[in-house]
Amino acid sequence: MKASVLIFCSFFILQTIFNTGTVLSQQTPVIAPASHHYLLALSKTDKRLVIMDASDFKIIKKLPAGQDPHEITVSQDGTTAYISNTGSGLYHTIGVVDLTRLIPLPPIDTRPLLGPHGLAYIQNHLYFTTQGTKTIGRYNIKSKQIDGVIGTGQDRTHMLKVSRDGKHIYATNVGSGSLIVLDYIQYPPTVTPMGYALPTAKPYWDWHAKILSVAAGIEGLDLSDDQTQVWTASPENGKVYIMDTRKESILDSIDANILGANRVRMTQNNKYVLISSLRTGDLYVFDYATHKLLRKIHVGTGASEVLIDKQDTHAFVACTPDNYIAVVDLSNWKVTRRIDIGGRPDGLSFADF
Repeated sequence: MKASVLIFCSFFILQTIFNTGTVLSQQTPVIAPASHHYLLALSKTDKRLVIMDASDFKIIKKLPAGQDPHEITVSQDGTTAYISNTGSGLYHTIGVVDLTRLIPLPPIDTRPLLGPHGLAYIQNHLYFTTQGTKTIGRYNIKSKQIDGVIGTGQDRTHMLKVSRDGKHIYATNVGSGSLIVLDYIQYPPTVTPMGYALPTAKPYWDWHAKILSVAAGIEGLDLSDDQTQVWTASPENGKVYIMDTRKESILDSIDANILGANRVRMTQNNKYVLISSLRTGDLYVFDYATHKLLRKIHVGTGASEVLIDKQDTHAFVACTPDNYIAVVDLSNWKVTRRIDIGGRPDGLSFADF
């Protein structure tokens, strides 16, 4: 099934849809050398954010992360962490942590949007999926308000990626087995039913949606560093799907038999794609260019979140059933360390400032 119109949430009409007039142009900031380099991990059992020194993995502090922490992202300057609390689509908070002072701040209340899960921080805006209300929301960091909502019309909108310029959003819908593609485009003046535009009608900017029916249960996804491909996988049929972002269509599917496929992560050099299996505890490594499976690494009983450092030297895999994070050396593809951060580790991120 494909649709090329914006689909609104079924229970109410959303009239504010990221209408900011313009989208900020991408700029390359000048970044000073970081004095703090943290590895952040969420413990679902302990309901804590675990802050570690990324050089030796020593725990610096554990802070409250909310009642049901799932995903974590950080601000562009690395000083603030944001934590989604999903609650099976019923909760409505995103935790906020000041990483400079190592203290929790008042959470973001997402109501009426329920079940925040996937997170992305782009240009002073926090994008988030809401599983309970089938939406994607955007929170303005400066005004401290939700300034935009898009209804997906799809079940369990889960993970998302946002392009660096903020003009394209990609999200998986687990219950519908679909991938939604959102493009911020300029529309021509609205034409009346009589066949002409009113003199006051002007071009306007809005979000255009396209839904790709992919496979049941697709969950994890990643956007390549050159922003030309999105990879996702189905835990039910074990297949990997690759979307061409320019054509907005599936260009290839790989029958990799990754039952329980959970998260997808690409190296920044566009060389490898790593996919975890929560069912088998294996980490699958694909060649980005050829789409070939290169190897399979057993990291635990079950593998969920995958994080890769900026140097593409190590991958960090949250082995949720095993209560540890496996560290994989990407030069020899060996598990070199297991980090105990508490019960049921899940969301991972780095923070540098």
